[in-house]
Amino acid sequence: MRGLSMIAGVGLLMSLASAQQNDYNQYCNPPSNPPPEVQVEPGLYRKYHCDKSPSSSAYLGLPPVQASPDECTRQCAARVDHAKCSWSEGYCFFYGPSASITGHHGAIYVTYRKDQTAQINQLTQDLDNCRQHNDVIEAAATACLSDLAQCETDRDTCIAARDTCTQDLDDCQAANNGGNGGGTSGDIPECYDGGNSGDTFTAHELDWKLSCNNARFDGFLAPRGTRNDVSFAECIEACARDFTGTNANCASVNYHTPTRKCELIRFTGNDKYPGQGWCRAETRYRGASDSAPP
Repeated sequence: MRGLSMIAGVGLLMSLASAQQNDYNQYCNPPSNPPPEVQVEPGLYRKYHCDKSPSSSAYLGLPPVQASPDECTRQCAARVDHAKCSWSEGYCFFYGPSASITGHHGAIYVTYRKDQTAQINQLTQDLDNCRQHNDVIEAAATACLSDLAQCETDRDTCIAARDTCTQDLDDCQAANNGGNGGGTSGDIPECYDGGNSGDTFTAHELDWKLSCNNARFDGFLAPRGTRNDVSFAECIEACARDFTGTNANCASVNYHTPTRKCELIRFTGNDKYPGQGWCRAETRYRGASDSAPP
């Protein structure tokens, strides 16, 4: 049995030796001079220099790697220390990058070249794509800034339009003398030192007659209420709100122009007294004549 095991072991060694010899013969029997460059895989090319090897004095001392010549090429190309490589008897050996080359029967000195054209082309394409993407982003940023500027302009325009509308509304309300939308027609005349005595006007669906520099102050015709710091139109409006026909709570007003004081009177009548700066306005209803008040 022991003899059979020895025979089997010898047979295996002979088989391995035969395979290694076949690898050598494939590339080096006969040797090519100069050696051709052959692609091992995409981007990796090799040349096999037969019966040559880096000097043993530069051997790195690393354990050899069992490999075919082409696998030895891959192993060598994968290193980052730029080691020189040789194949011999089924193993790949590594030497320092500055090792000199000497003759060594049965060895194959492996040199290789990496073709990085495809990688460079891909990187170039990636760079172009990045630049195009950057251009798109810059264009979008420019458009955003333009839109922002337009929005700010539109905002300023809207604010100006709003201010104009507000001013127009104020002017309109002033022209209507503060009317409440209840039927005011025409302008409510102001009264300054007798300038408009006898004027008639319509405000808040009531007819009024104006007397300047006259007011009543005594007896049951004394004011039933006052308003301070109001316009003449606001004084008229306050009285009109309290007017309810024959049960009127306000039928006339006394208005003092210099102090903007408004007095609300329950009744009308002709008993007026001179009062510098005072305006008197009475509602005209129940057939009141045009002569009352004068």
